[in-house]
Amino acid sequence: ANEISGFNWNAGLLLRYRYLNLGAMYRAAFDADYESHSSWGANFEAPTIEEPTIAGPLAWPDSWTFGIALKPLDTWTVTADWARYNWSDMQFHGVGPQATGTVNFFDLEPPEFSGTPDLDVWRFGTEYTLFAGRTAIALRAGYFDEPQPQRVPIEGHEASYEGYSAGIGIAAGRFRIDLAYQERTGTAVVTQFVDPRILATGQFQKQAIGEVESTDRRLFVGLL
Repeated sequence: ANEISGFNWNAGLLLRYRYLNLGAMYRAAFDADYESHSSWGANFEAPTIEEPTIAGPLAWPDSWTFGIALKPLDTWTVTADWARYNWSDMQFHGVGPQATGTVNFFDLEPPEFSGTPDLDVWRFGTEYTLFAGRTAIALRAGYFDEPQPQRVPIEGHEASYEGYSAGIGIAAGRFRIDLAYQERTGTAVVTQFVDPRILATGQFQKQAIGEVESTDRRLFVGLL
């Protein structure tokens, strides 16, 4: 089991014009209290091992997002946003035999040896509004590319998610209905077994490595 608690703050800026909107958001870095309880379970007699509780500060990095919305027409909007995540700075403190070491949260390597990259995330979208009498109908579409930090760094492989979305919004009288469909595909290298005691030693051991391809399909429905 894992528990995490912490506090941080976000700040945003939005500039609005008739044909152009510009936005930015900053998410501040923060230190969180992290605790991990591990246990052993098997359908055979388990060896006598210690079930440690790992606790210490987790440093969460800051991040930025910038966005732009173009309005070629009053009824048509095109958007794009870019976010930067400094995952190489996400560090777990208090590891190793003396509980004085620092490792990257994702690959559990010391910061100077970590292969965790800093990543850029892109999202694009568009919305076009039609009118049927006094009923407004908004047609929407989007695309996003979200590379992911990897717990098991493999040379030449990048974990990522790519997705598409389509939706419609209908505003009639006092009611508004929104429907959206999203399909997201991704690949990642994972381990089928990781001994939780590695946090205490600060040494990452790769066991039963495999590549997983996944596809998520989601339908969102909203009524106001």
